Parts: sequence; C-alpha cells; structure tokens
Amino acid sequence: MSMETMFRLPFLTFLVTFSLAYMFNFKSEEQQELILVIGQKCYHLHHWLIFSTIIIGGYILSYIPRDMLNIVVAGTIGFIAEGLLYKDFLNISEDCEKAFMLSKTAHVQYMK
Repeated sequence: MSMETMFRLPFLTFLVTFSLAYMFNFKSEEQQELILVIGQKCYHLHHWLIFSTIIIGGYILSYIPRDMLNIVVAGTIGFIAEGLLYKDFLNISEDCEKAFMLSKTAHVQYMK
C-alpha cells in the first residue's frame, strides 16, 4: 500500500464520520445522553470518552491488520472530534434530576 493511500483512506473516513456525527448529533434538536448511575451520583458518559476507550482497546487487543485498524480508528476519531465541539465536553458529573428531566430517552446503567 502506498504512503498516499495509507493516509488518504483514514483521512476520508475521519471526514465522513465527523460530518455525519455533526449533522445527526451536534445539530440535532434531540438531546442524547448515556447516564451511568452509581449510588446517588450520576455521570454523563460522553461519546468522545467511550470512543477513546474503544481506540485504546482496539490497539491493545486487536488482531486485525494495522492498516485496517487505522481506518477504524480514523472514523472513531471523527466521532471524538465532534464530541469535543460541545461546551460541556469535560463535565462528567451530572445532576440526576436534571438529566432525566431533559431527556426521557436517556439510557441508564445502574450500579451499586
């Protein structure tokens, strides 16, 4: 695989995933959240945080060829970049009452 091809496909994958995430998530009127509830505390698991974990796991545990993994990672980085556009991208702690009033479609994982 030529050096140009090696960089072109991941870059295009990044652009496509970032654009799709921007159009269908960032510009969406509907708020989408993944809330983790531990005891009485709620945590907003931003998609950039989840996808970052997937990237790290992908490189550590991957059995697929590195060039293929780089394409998957480039797409995942597109989603991460879109997630960093939010002004609250570093806010993990969430007011439980506010979280469930704003979004009736919030997905919840309870842990004790």
